[in-house]
Amino acid sequence: MKPAQRLILFLHSFSGGVLMPILSLLLLERGCDLRTLPLVLGVYSATVILCEVPSGVCADLLGRKKTFLISCALGAGSMLALLLSGSVWALLSGFVLYGLSRAFSSGSLDALIIEEYAAAHGGEGYSAITGQLSLCQSVGLAAGAIGGGALPNWRGYGLHLMIRLVLAAAVGLLCMAFVREARQEHAGPRPSLRGYLGEAAGIVKGSRAMTGLLICLFSTGALVSLVEAYWQPMFTAIITPEQTPLLGVVSAVGFASAALGNVLIRRAKAAAGAAEWRRYAVLRIILAASAALFALQANVPGFFVFYGLLYLLLGGADVLEQTLMNRMVPDAQRAGLLSVASLSCQLGGLLACGVAGAAVGTLGFAGLCLTAGAAVLLCTAAALFLRKPRKSVTN
Repeated sequence: MKPAQRLILFLHSFSGGVLMPILSLLLLERGCDLRTLPLVLGVYSATVILCEVPSGVCADLLGRKKTFLISCALGAGSMLALLLSGSVWALLSGFVLYGLSRAFSSGSLDALIIEEYAAAHGGEGYSAITGQLSLCQSVGLAAGAIGGGALPNWRGYGLHLMIRLVLAAAVGLLCMAFVREARQEHAGPRPSLRGYLGEAAGIVKGSRAMTGLLICLFSTGALVSLVEAYWQPMFTAIITPEQTPLLGVVSAVGFASAALGNVLIRRAKAAAGAAEWRRYAVLRIILAASAALFALQANVPGFFVFYGLLYLLLGGADVLEQTLMNRMVPDAQRAGLLSVASLSCQLGGLLACGVAGAAVGTLGFAGLCLTAGAAVLLCTAAALFLRKPRKSVTN
């Protein structure tokens, strides 16, 4: 990656990391309770779901850079709305804009960088560049989380929101100044929206392996959504008020662990085909077991260990997911189909938010995590089954 691209990705991730340690606490302080918390987060997920694929189509047809700049503007607008909020209804409007920003950022700048790198290094460069992207984003999120956890709670975490707003504007300006997008040349007339969607849908329907991967991403989204919705209230229940800055450390441990998982997978012996899928399946099986153990932690050291382990496994699995996905996706539909992958995660997160809002009082966080871990196992088994080629029947 070019230095300017690294800086933009780092700052974009850093700004997101600033909110991560206190996001649930921010919502609780500004009008939510434990029942409405997952519902507000669910509105965010629903917004991303509705706009994920249209934003990916926009990136493919109108340009990756323009789409990313739209996401920066929406991100700044969402922070301004949250700064002015003081009730659940006001929070909802801010999170709608926040979801729009997420939808327009996913698959846009990433697709541009991936294609530029692959053009210079060939198809074998997918593993290297997806790993670099994930690592840069994880480091940015970790640094932002440390900063966000150390910042004081000023006027309902208003300082966090102001920093996020300024960074969204700065990232947009850097993108305008330093990112260049090569004009896509089409062999024939520019594809229509209907033709584009037909081609993209055909790719998904024609690949059982891609369908299996999307199923896995669905369950991952559910697990991550539950953990991120409830880890902060869970952690504050086992620490003293003087230990509140540890919130940022927990987030940083998660992101640093994801970065470490990224590095370890990229340095492991190269694998392809069935071996790569087996490696992916093993990581997800351990992930499911770790989710169950994490839910049972009632002390600070155990919380740190198993939260870090969860994200170590998620970071490693992410590299494999992105590599497998990019090998199956043509350039012309890359941003749109990467958005489909993100959409699958968001659908899982939305379902988890709905279940959590209704069942947290009965199952508790431990029961919800056990359920999500079981879903990860089942979806992994389904993906491995779908990946197997159909046996031909001869008469």
